[in-house]
Amino acid sequence: TSIQLFTNMSSTDDIPNPVASDIENPSPPGRKPISLTHPLIICLLQLVSFGTVGYILLNQKTKALASLIYSLVFGFVGVGWVFIVLGALDALLLARRKENGEDLDPNACEIRFLHLLPVYHGF
Repeated sequence: TSIQLFTNMSSTDDIPNPVASDIENPSPPGRKPISLTHPLIICLLQLVSFGTVGYILLNQKTKALASLIYSLVFGFVGVGWVFIVLGALDALLLARRKENGEDLDPNACEIRFLHLLPVYHGF
């Protein structure tokens, strides 16, 4: 009888085996996972990176370079933070547009003042 017990236990049909299809979504139901292009993430990245990383994630590399240049150059006279904050606001608004499904032009700008500056609107 002991051999019969072991043969019954060796069958793996009764043991539940979790597979990837059983684990559908690790996030709570009704919530989407946050991506790097989420508007708030883009805004925070802009604020902590001299206005560059958010623009890079939005595929606006020229504006990232311009934001870095303006914030560093004007930082010597104490107003570089203005360009960082305006760049973060611009990136936030652009990320919202992208989140709504719009295609963004590489030179798209939501803050008119920034669009008027040289280099921000492209070469």
